[in-house]
Amino acid sequence: MIISSIKLFRDILARATVLFASFLFSVCVHASPWTATDDYRLRASLQQLNDAGVINTVTTSWPIHWTDIERSLEKGELDQIERLGSGSLSLALSYVRKQLKKNKSHKSDRPLTYSDYEVSLSNTTELFRAYGDSQMRDAQVAITHEWARNSVSAGLTVLYASDPYDQAHWRLDGSYLSATVGNWNLAVGATERWWGPGWQSSLILSNNARPIPAVSISRIQSIAPKSKWLSWIGPWHMSSFIGQLESDRSISKALLFGMRLTFKPIPSLELGFSRAAQWGGKGRSQSFGELVNVFVGKDENQVGGPGNQLGGFDARYSWMAASFSQSVYGQLIGEDEAGLLPSKYIYIVGSEINGISIENYQLSIFLEYADTLSGRIVRDERPNTAYEHSVYTTGYRYHGRVLGSSFDNDSRGLTFGGLLVNAKNNLWKFSISQLNLNEDGLVRGNQVSKTHHKMQHVTVSHQRLVRAITVDLGIEWNSTIPNTDLADDDRFGLYFNLKYEFK
Repeated sequence: MIISSIKLFRDILARATVLFASFLFSVCVHASPWTATDDYRLRASLQQLNDAGVINTVTTSWPIHWTDIERSLEKGELDQIERLGSGSLSLALSYVRKQLKKNKSHKSDRPLTYSDYEVSLSNTTELFRAYGDSQMRDAQVAITHEWARNSVSAGLTVLYASDPYDQAHWRLDGSYLSATVGNWNLAVGATERWWGPGWQSSLILSNNARPIPAVSISRIQSIAPKSKWLSWIGPWHMSSFIGQLESDRSISKALLFGMRLTFKPIPSLELGFSRAAQWGGKGRSQSFGELVNVFVGKDENQVGGPGNQLGGFDARYSWMAASFSQSVYGQLIGEDEAGLLPSKYIYIVGSEINGISIENYQLSIFLEYADTLSGRIVRDERPNTAYEHSVYTTGYRYHGRVLGSSFDNDSRGLTFGGLLVNAKNNLWKFSISQLNLNEDGLVRGNQVSKTHHKMQHVTVSHQRLVRAITVDLGIEWNSTIPNTDLADDDRFGLYFNLKYEFK
C-alpha cells in the first residue's frame, strides 16, 4: 500500500506542477488569507491569549483571517505576559507569531507562496471528527499551492483518496479564489468552517462533512464600531455563504445558505448567532424572494415552505486563574422555527482550561457534553427531528455526513480531550468519548448508527516537526463498531501522515 501510494503521489505531483507553473511568477504578498480548521494548537493559543487580555478578537467563528490576527497582536497588551509571568502565554504567543509569519509577508516586493505535499495512510475510515482532525482515508495524497497578488488570492488543492465512502476519488476540497474589498473578503471555493465554541462538536457547521462549494462574504478585521451607539458591541465578525449540495440526494443540487454573527460586548464574553437553511434545488424555487423567506424564517413548518432551517445561539465566558485561563461555553441550535425564533433545541455545554504548566510542557483540556435529541432540554423529546426534513429527506447532510455534530441525531456524547505541547513544538492530542448513539433505534436518519448503540471512542496522536516535514502518528480505538456505512469494522485504527511545506 505504501509503495503504491508513493507512486500515486508522484503522478499527482507531476500533473499538478503543470497547473501551478503559471502561478509561480506572480508577485505575492499573502499566502492563504485565513486559518484552517485543522490546527488545534493555533485555536488553543489564540483563545489563551484572548482570555488573558493580551489580544481582543473573536475566536468562535472559523476560519479567522490572518490580517485580523496580525491586527490583534499589534494592538495587544503584550506586557500582560510579563505581568502574569506566564511561560505558557509566551509559548502561545510564539506559536501564533510563527504561524502568522508563515502565512503573511510584510514585503510586497518579495513573492510569498505556500505549497505543501501530503501523504496519509490508515487501516480504517474515520467515523467521528472533532476540531483539528484531518479527514483520513485508507490512503490519500494531496498537493496544495496558494498565492496572492495585491487584493486577490487563490489556492488550489488536488487530492486523491483511495477508498472514499462517497466514491469521489479526486477532489478539489480546500481550493478557493478570494478578493478583498475594504474590510470585507469575497470568495468562491470549498472551505471548511467551524461555527461555535465546542471542541468535539459544532451543532450547526463543523468539519464533519466535506467542505461545500460556495460563494461567501466575511468581515476581515473584527474591529469594534466607532459609533457611540454601537461601540458596546465590541469586536465583531460576520460571515455568510450560499453553497450547492451534491446531485445524488432527494432534492438534487439543493442550495445551502449560512450566516453567523459574533461579537464581544466585554473582553471575557463572546456571543454568537448562527443560521443555516437548505432551499432551492431541482424542482423548487430559487428566486430572490424565496431566499428572503429563508432569511427571515418564514413558513418553515408550512406545506411547500421555503426550506429546511436551523438556527441558534452560543456563548463562551472566560477568566484567568493564576497563569492559565478557564472558560465555560454552550450552544443551542433549533431545528425548526416558531414565532420567528428557533425551536426544538439540541445543545452543547462544556468547559476548558488552557495553558496549565507541567515542567517543560503546557496542557490544554476540555470536557464537553452534546445532546442531539430535539427538545430534550425542555422535556419535549422529538426523535428523528434534528438534521431531518419532510421535503429535504436526505437531511442536513453532505455526501452522507451531517454538517453539524459527528454523532448525528438522537445521540448523546461526553468527551474529555486535550493537547500537550512543549517548546520544541512537539505535541500530543487525545480524546475519550462515552457515546449513546441513535437512542430511538430507528433506521431513519442517523447515518452514524442505524440502530441504538453504546460505545467508547478513544484517540491519541503525536505530531512533530522534522525540518520542513510534519510527521503525524495516531491511534484510534472503538469499544464496538455501530451498524454504519460510514466506517470499516476495524475497532483499532492506525494512521500515519506526512506533510512537506515550503514557501
